[in-house]
Amino acid sequence: MAGSIDDMNTTTRAKLITAGLLAAAVSVLPACSTQVSGTAVEPAAAAPATTTAAAPYSNPVPETTAPRMKPIVAPEYEELANTVDEAAEWFANFWVANQGGPLGVDIVQFDRIEGAPCLPDNGVSVNSAWICPNDPVKRSIAVYLPNTQKYVWEKGGESAVFWLVGHEASHYGLVDLDLSVDTGGNLEELRATCGAGSFVATVARERGLDAEAELNNADKALRFVEETDALKDGANMKYEACTTYVHPSMR
Repeated sequence: MAGSIDDMNTTTRAKLITAGLLAAAVSVLPACSTQVSGTAVEPAAAAPATTTAAAPYSNPVPETTAPRMKPIVAPEYEELANTVDEAAEWFANFWVANQGGPLGVDIVQFDRIEGAPCLPDNGVSVNSAWICPNDPVKRSIAVYLPNTQKYVWEKGGESAVFWLVGHEASHYGLVDLDLSVDTGGNLEELRATCGAGSFVATVARERGLDAEAELNNADKALRFVEETDALKDGANMKYEACTTYVHPSMR
């Protein structure tokens, strides 16, 4: 596994999203199963953006910010955790190719609540992932593996996991591009899903996959039609355009 491990125990693995890694969160939208800064959302890409081919997972972008270590998670979550890491790496490369520098976010995966870097305001019950924007030291994304497996992985497989990572990462990325995106609530959630749609579609094309099929699989982890619309609208937009995305129902 490539990546920087900031915290490691038998229930936690962390990965630094720098030149080759990244992740995002979901918030208030009941349609999402992820979470932003303590707001929950459920799991869920863009016009062919000009991106450099992301380094294959077996040959990741070198990182020098921390020593490489093999993180440990319960065996039943190992495949899922590896897929989250892979999605993070693809997002990192996607971000660097489009924005020219690293996003600088840690992904922390854990299978027990005590391993969480922060907790969502509304609890963990059905939340798969969320962001920790108030950490004074570093920005991070929390991925709770039991819920991610149940609500994301088992519904939409790898495509849904890529959506989840893209969504959570976009809570940081889109705000970095435009501070006005930091609205909270459903508007921010749908914009993050728009960004995830752009990411999923772009990566699908780079991997030689059917972008529409990948989006349809990701959509299986979504609960509301507005999320589906945002995901598929984002697939036909440049990532930066998602900073001003507004669903028709909100106009």
